[in-house]
Amino acid sequence: MKKALSAVLVLLLLIALVPAAKISADEKARIVWNSTGCNVNSYKSADALLFTPAWSNPYISNSNGYDYSWWRVIVCDYDTADGCYKVVSVNLSTGNNYAKSAVIPRGGFVIADCYSPSFDSLAEVEVGDRAYLYGVDAATGAGNDCTVTFNRPAESGTSCGALNPAIASPETNLTGAELVCGTSGFTVSCTTGEGETAYYAVNDASVTPDGKLTVVPTVIPASGKAELPLSMFAIGNTYTITVWTVSDSGVSPQIRSTLYVYADAAVENSLKDYTVVAFGDSLTARTGWVAAMRCYCGAEVINSGVGGDTSTAGRARFTTDVLDKDPDVCIINFGMNDQAVKTASGKCNVPIETYIANLEYFITELNKTDCTVILVTPNSVCTASGYYTAGGYGLDYSTDAMDDYCNAVRTLAAEYGCGLVDINAVCRHEDMTKFCALNDGIHQSAYGHSVYASAISGQIYAQLDASKRETITVKYLCGGEEICEQVSFAGEKGAAVDLYRSVDGYILTTTDTEFVFGEDTDVVLRYSRIIEGILGDVNGNGEIDAGDYLMAKRIFLGTFEASGEQADRGDIDRNGRIDASDYLKIKRHFLGTYVIE
Repeated sequence: MKKALSAVLVLLLLIALVPAAKISADEKARIVWNSTGCNVNSYKSADALLFTPAWSNPYISNSNGYDYSWWRVIVCDYDTADGCYKVVSVNLSTGNNYAKSAVIPRGGFVIADCYSPSFDSLAEVEVGDRAYLYGVDAATGAGNDCTVTFNRPAESGTSCGALNPAIASPETNLTGAELVCGTSGFTVSCTTGEGETAYYAVNDASVTPDGKLTVVPTVIPASGKAELPLSMFAIGNTYTITVWTVSDSGVSPQIRSTLYVYADAAVENSLKDYTVVAFGDSLTARTGWVAAMRCYCGAEVINSGVGGDTSTAGRARFTTDVLDKDPDVCIINFGMNDQAVKTASGKCNVPIETYIANLEYFITELNKTDCTVILVTPNSVCTASGYYTAGGYGLDYSTDAMDDYCNAVRTLAAEYGCGLVDINAVCRHEDMTKFCALNDGIHQSAYGHSVYASAISGQIYAQLDASKRETITVKYLCGGEEICEQVSFAGEKGAAVDLYRSVDGYILTTTDTEFVFGEDTDVVLRYSRIIEGILGDVNGNGEIDAGDYLMAKRIFLGTFEASGEQADRGDIDRNGRIDASDYLKIKRHFLGTYVIE
């Protein structure tokens, strides 16, 4: 959590060479990938590139500013036991939020594919598949007619051997079951043979599996241990650690594992036993905050987000993607695409009435299963230079319509007693150029994902663990009359929330509806009735005249009992009663010295 004073690091081994094929080897034998260049600076649609250790960098990005966000990337390393290359990493996610910085194995290669004709077949490639390389010298990078086949050699040709694959894999602590270390950081250990030097590299893989490289390949000291201080990690993030050894006679295969940085609370609680589903659009589907939830609250979260979805599209898959998972907790995060305004018609993608009906359907169906429902408002859109510009896909995501859709979520949370994570309110206090991805402005940056994960995990704790719960109790008043039952909201200490609520027949007159859990406990939202007729026309004859101010005066003095409509029309100040100020304003309006608007 944000307030955690310390963190525990957990190392979860992802053994790269364990096959997990879902289709037969014979089917995969037909997959043939052909590159258009080897170790070249090229970045355009339909390119298919191969990177070998002869590339100028130890990883594929940061050359001429390329980050390969829109490319599919597959990493292959040499397996001495099987005598061939094997797939050790597959990243087929694309978009502005999916920068690739895959480390190039010293004994292997990286495939980078930008919608080349071979894309469809690459979608079937999985970690553990065998790979055979033809037409290029991995050591020098010579040759541009590169071919890779998966799971068995091609019918003809000779597969290029690995680059000095003579050294066996080193012994390291990046093996076995989960490893837990203390608050001082993590220690990489590696036993080397005579004349061998061990290296490690660390990638921040919080948003994408082969995320931006945060530490260049570094020598492991002769002691065989490299101390990685806690300061180089962030709570909730995920890191890939890679270890390999080098000698004059060869290079070992890389050993790669994933390091999860847990908050103390995530280790100490029992939320790992809960089934949690995240249901939404691309703000959910882009994995970052969903994957980080295990580090913040200890629960594995099922990602049921689909990019581009509105709440209407989500409703069509609600049974399969949510109810069939039998969740204990469901996080609902729709609205960004619903509220987008079509530039041609000026209308929102999904009318707000339909949006509300869809969310009500989700809530009522989940309530039947005794599931805890948490509603999330979408983040604000960043329109600063270099971020979002309206017009793409004929839509504008940055209009004031966002306020109405967020207020609808807040109202539903009050009406149905749902948990509320008000990311939109949180964004009022954030630097949105930091919160949103550059050249995007809609989707979260790595930092934005961490804000989501922290806020949502805090709400889950507040809903399920009374010891971590702060409450705000809200009364809804018109004058002194309570117009609906009071509601208690649960939240994490320090979390900001906007408790706006729409009530039929009333107008909310309280202007500041944002509160903070742990600081505010009992609050009142004030309303006035919606006026039928002319404000100031107390007697209801269609105009403001002497009879109106005389009637208002009698009501104020207590010599006349007003009906509800008369009281509403005479309450000029909208404070729930007719007083001297109202009477005088009606009189001045009649005399022409004041205008009631």
